[in-house]
Amino acid sequence: MPKRIIIVRHGQTVENKQKILQGHLDTLLDDDGKKQAQAAAELLKNEKIDLFFSSDLKRSYHTAQEVVSKHKNKKIQTTSLLREKYFGKFQGATYKEIGSYLPKFGEQGNFSFQGREKEFGVETNEDVDERIRQFKKILETHKGKTVALFSHGGTIRRMLEVFGIPTSVIEKMYIHNAAPVVLIKKGETYVLKE
Repeated sequence: MPKRIIIVRHGQTVENKQKILQGHLDTLLDDDGKKQAQAAAELLKNEKIDLFFSSDLKRSYHTAQEVVSKHKNKKIQTTSLLREKYFGKFQGATYKEIGSYLPKFGEQGNFSFQGREKEFGVETNEDVDERIRQFKKILETHKGKTVALFSHGGTIRRMLEVFGIPTSVIEKMYIHNAAPVVLIKKGETYVLKE
């Protein structure tokens, strides 16, 4: 496994601002999101990053492109394994619209589908975890490397759990747009860099 994993959520989109659930919708960075991606690139320009992986959705890929532009001769490997959760009938809906089916959805970080994922065609957390475990097998071949991953807020939360970060820590975190979260390998698991 890599010695360091730098995880970056995509920059802001219009849909983020409008509280629209994007899921697999292929949305673009807005002007603020482009600035956030440029700021992430500046922040990470002196890091020795061996490999770059990104969700194949444009908002993550374009964020990754900004960062890679500061690293000579590096390429981005895209994968659908790093995509956001698939939100079924709710993709493109506002939190308010979803609230008519699921009370308090989107309030104070409440993104629970209350066990009704199958009913609404929503990917379960277990399904997302399985995608991340598949991706983790790819990372196993990059022992001792530093890798950068570009993904989505919900997927990053699931990723942190799969990589061994305690749920109690993750629940207190806000995954900011284009703000790197760094994991350091410690034994068989990872810890958050402070």
